[in-house]
Amino acid sequence: MLFSLIIPVWNVEKYLPACFNSLLQQSETDFEVIFVDDGSPDRSAEFIATQIASQRLTNFHLLRQANAGAGAARNNGLAAAKGDYVLFVDSDDLLPADALANYKKAIESYPEAVVFYSNFYILASSVPTVPADPAVPAVPAGPAAPAVPTATAAQADSKRLGQSANPEVRKLQPFNLNLPLHQLRGEPQPLPLQAVAPWNKLISRSYLLKHPDIRFPHGLWYEDLEFCLRLQMYAPLWVALPDYNYIYRLRPESAMSSKRLERNRDILTILDRCRTAYAEAGLSDKYRSELEAVTAYHGYLSVLTRLYRASADVAVATFEIPLYRNYKKINCPNYLHNSLLSWRQKLLGLLYDLRCGRLLRFFHLI
Repeated sequence: MLFSLIIPVWNVEKYLPACFNSLLQQSETDFEVIFVDDGSPDRSAEFIATQIASQRLTNFHLLRQANAGAGAARNNGLAAAKGDYVLFVDSDDLLPADALANYKKAIESYPEAVVFYSNFYILASSVPTVPADPAVPAVPAGPAAPAVPTATAAQADSKRLGQSANPEVRKLQPFNLNLPLHQLRGEPQPLPLQAVAPWNKLISRSYLLKHPDIRFPHGLWYEDLEFCLRLQMYAPLWVALPDYNYIYRLRPESAMSSKRLERNRDILTILDRCRTAYAEAGLSDKYRSELEAVTAYHGYLSVLTRLYRASADVAVATFEIPLYRNYKKINCPNYLHNSLLSWRQKLLGLLYDLRCGRLLRFFHLI
């Protein structure tokens, strides 16, 4: 059983050592790593090439492409992959040492599943590192940071469910998947509402090869959402795992410029593309509630929250907000009655409908 880890790389030179170390320290060794340099302007590719050559890492590979975005990099990495299962990893994140071993156990227990959905940690440090393994050659890791516990160690004591030995690592409670953990399902599930990132999902490569439309769009932000919605479209058999098999690094948010505000509009393009894909597949009615909830959450609630939080020019934000209100009015006018949205999300939406966004920001409620 071979795992293919696909890692797009762009301008992450100071975070790569920690990511690299976490891969070297995997207890499961049957895997390949495919780094895809997305035309990075820094020395990220140089670092990877040097480490591969100096440590003779025959299972580590570096591909290069002109800058085309993370989606294109992941697609190119997938085309080069040879593993039975694919895991997409972001180059500024880390894997707990037992992540692949946990996935391997799950596959052995549920060989018919094609998607394994995992919980994850959030790491709030600026440049995270992992504990050094004496058996693994050292990789320069930049400024020191507190050690990150493995998923196994953090789960050993059930009383520590909401915390870990490292105060900088906040283990998330399991997302509400509306099904018992480890239960196999092939029915429609509101998976994209839970986490639209691809990095907490191990996916059968043969399934992706069977469905070439399940790919990341090029040149658009929020490509993760389209990938996850397309992955969900055919109702694959998937398993929700109790393990925490990923460490997501929470990078400080920069002020949102006018350009970034405009890129928020890509979410509407993504949602339109996905609804069209579901309609063409005859699945619009089957997933009506899911699509409405996803549209309301990602195309209205989340984007308005980002706009109101942004320290950008007020005139730009004011111009943008009516665009999303109108989109919501046309595409999900009855979202407040959708059972897949929580009461908190509905309350937030109601306050946005009542034009209370600036008031919420003033009182630091968003």
